[in-house]
Parts: sequence; structure tokens; C-alpha cells
Amino acid sequence: MSNTQIRLRHFAFFEALAGAPDESSEEWRTAKAGLLTLRMYDNWADFGARVITTNEWGVRAVRRTITMIRKGNPLRTLILAVLDGMRKAPDAEAISLAAPLMAYARALEYEARWALAADVYSTVGERASYSGQTRLSISLYMSRGACLRTLARWSEATMMYKQAAWLAEHLGDTENVL
Repeated sequence: MSNTQIRLRHFAFFEALAGAPDESSEEWRTAKAGLLTLRMYDNWADFGARVITTNEWGVRAVRRTITMIRKGNPLRTLILAVLDGMRKAPDAEAISLAAPLMAYARALEYEARWALAADVYSTVGERASYSGQTRLSISLYMSRGACLRTLARWSEATMMYKQAAWLAEHLGDTENVL
């Protein structure tokens, strides 16, 4: 991982945008919508409800970007679920959106967009560890490890699997230790 990747959150999404055929392509639209939603999620998680409640223009802009994704594309529905989750419960904890974010990451895996899925899993994982959601963290480490392994990022994948095993062992979760 380069220094640029460390400093720039969601770097994989910027790479996806750079690699998309053009701005009218579905790849561009889904990557842009995902990136904007994740950045809004990060700000909401870090700064609270006011990111949503006092920024209606920004929320509408993100929603408009999401609705530019072709109807019937499952990513459209899943990204909207994340945005709607923030809007419906602006005072909720960030981890409350783990389920829709994980569904989004899984859909990215189904589309073989491994780097994007790994990024989403990482985002949820950060919030899970802050909130003490250790069982969720095990699943996130395993899923992120699988994405990284598919990308041939062996050392990072191994680190994810080791972290999952360590957590599982400390929780007495024999199934996940294996």
C-alpha cells in the first residue's frame, strides 16, 4: 500500500473511477455513487447527525448520483439503503448500518469488484472495532481477507485471516478459529 492510499480514504473507488471507460458508463456511475455515499457515511460517523440534518443539499446530490445508476442494478438499491439509513436515523451509531454496508460489499464481490468490496469491508470493520462488535469484526476480517487474496495481495490477506483467528480464539469461537 502506498502513502497515497493511506492518506486518501476509499482509494480503490478513485482507481475504479480512473479505470472506467467514461463518465456515462455504469462502472463510473456505481463507483461514484459508492464513493460519495461512503464519504458521507464517514463524515456522519465522525461528526454526527448534523452531517445529514444540516446538509440537505449534499444528501440530495448524493441521492441524485445514486439514482443515475440503471434501475434494476442491485448496487443502486443497496447504496440507497445506506443513504436512507443515515437519513432515517441520523442520531444512530455508525455501526447500525453494518448490515446494508456488508450487503453492498457482498454485491461488489459478486460483480468481481474485489478492491471496492475490500474497501467497504474495511470501512465497516473500523466502526465495528470502535463499537466493540468483535463477532462482526471476525466476519469482516474474513471477507476482506478473501477479497485481498483474490487480488493477490497475499500479505494483507494473511494479516486479515490472522486477526480473525486471534479474535475468534479470544472469544472462544471455535468455528471461526478454524
